[in-house]
Amino acid sequence: MAQLKFPNINSTTLTGRCTRDPELKFTQSNIAVMQIDIAFNRNFKKNNEWVQSTSYIQITVWRDLAEKLAKEIRKGSPVFVEGYLEMEEYQNRENQKVQKMKLVASKVHILEKDDSNYNQVESSDNDEMI
Repeated sequence: MAQLKFPNINSTTLTGRCTRDPELKFTQSNIAVMQIDIAFNRNFKKNNEWVQSTSYIQITVWRDLAEKLAKEIRKGSPVFVEGYLEMEEYQNRENQKVQKMKLVASKVHILEKDDSNYNQVESSDNDEMI
């Protein structure tokens, strides 16, 4: 019997608004890393009425893309983010294992309010973790 081949694809795109100002830091090897959180909405019908549900996710941005974005975005900035999902695990203060899904960005489009469609900021070497 032939084995079913399933593609291994981890690609995500989200649009939302930054819920806080970016947090730019540098690793011990002086590599820039930035954390932002975005809120995004999902609209659906429940009992014949439209309902809006808001979710939140942390975005991690590396290297030159992080440095560029830290100067461009602020709390409330609308963004379109492309990247991949990654599960982060850590121990909390109560010594319990906690898992959190985050998105590692490879491209970020800053959505403008003026006539221009968007301002794109991207990096080709953004996905390397240090």
